[in-house]
Amino acid sequence: LSTLDELVGNVLDHLEETGQLENTIIVFQSDHGHSKEERAYFGGGNAGPFNGAKFSMLEGGIRVPAIISWPGNIPSGEVRHQWAGAVDWLPTLADFVDVELNDPAVLDGVSLRDVIVNNEDSPHDVMFWATGNPEQTSNSWAVRKGPWKLLGNPFDPAKKLSFSEEDKLYLVNLTQDSTESSNLAKQHPEVVSELNQLHTEWIKEILSQRNK
Repeated sequence: LSTLDELVGNVLDHLEETGQLENTIIVFQSDHGHSKEERAYFGGGNAGPFNGAKFSMLEGGIRVPAIISWPGNIPSGEVRHQWAGAVDWLPTLADFVDVELNDPAVLDGVSLRDVIVNNEDSPHDVMFWATGNPEQTSNSWAVRKGPWKLLGNPFDPAKKLSFSEEDKLYLVNLTQDSTESSNLAKQHPEVVSELNQLHTEWIKEILSQRNK
């Protein structure tokens, strides 16, 4: 972390020295939650109030911090809590610098300009996450619609939560419980069915695009 801090500082120093700091959009974001792998010495970070870690579809694995800086052009010292994804950065940056994308319809991401500048609601209605090849139905995945999130084959590398065979489809309401500590699938089967169908259609779309 100290090395990363130093190298990022070198980049910022160079931009300032060359007079380009206020002419540069800087985005800094983690790509996943903290690692519990052996190569990371079995972890050292934590997900704060959330459960999960790297490779998990729990919030501790996919809810990560991000910072964007563009002095004089976007608000500074403010925080946004709307949900978004790393796939949104390409259309967001293109929007900020007035670059027209050739075929924005093929992108999974959308511009966050209104979220960043005007603190408007998230442009997302539905978002998807998954690991591994889409054909492998045993991999972990998740789909979110509004406050509802359905996890498939959930697991917690941090081992704070445990899951049984009945939890292969695990439903949570993030507004009511951001720690995802209880499976609400039995109480809301209609939500499980809807989100599971959205996931199935998403996988079919991925396979269709890959096979073109």
